[in-house]
Amino acid sequence: MTYWNYRVVNVQEDPDDEPFYEICEVFYDENDDPSGWCKSNACGEDIQILTECLALMTKALTQPTLEPEDFIGKFYDHEGEIH
Repeated sequence: MTYWNYRVVNVQEDPDDEPFYEICEVFYDENDDPSGWCKSNACGEDIQILTECLALMTKALTQPTLEPEDFIGKFYDHEGEIH
């Protein structure tokens, strides 16, 4: 079963650049390995949904940061493009 959650991801584009972190939607494969990510926005139809979204994003700050090498196969970059 695949699923997603919010995680902190180092989205630096070049290994020589300084790390740059974003809270992203991270997608997992059936083995619970991170398989993709995309840029995330804090948004919702009303304040309650926005509050829940921010709570889930805050939870991401308690998890280990994911690095580019943590992803396998295809992934979505921070511009929303599939690689």
